[in-house]
Amino acid sequence: MATSSIEHLYSHFKFGDANYDKKEDCDWHIVTAGNDKKIYLKFITFELEHENNCSYDFVEIFDGNDDQSSSLGRFCDSVLMIQYIQKVLH
Repeated sequence: MATSSIEHLYSHFKFGDANYDKKEDCDWHIVTAGNDKKIYLKFITFELEHENNCSYDFVEIFDGNDDQSSSLGRFCDSVLMIQYIQKVLH
């Protein structure tokens, strides 16, 4: 459950020591305490393989409980910082 305090998520359990494994598939479900709450995501470092269509190495954020919900964006390649994605989540 998302709280008002800052939390950190890491891409994989070897983060900082090794790259993620091939075909790594990670999912995080971030839930608010109510529909009137917002989630603020800030990516400090973001480095994935370069790929023009973001079809196999990407981070995608959904407004809902699963990947059938509306996509708020799909991000790939190397980005120094994505400022924020802020939306009321269901």
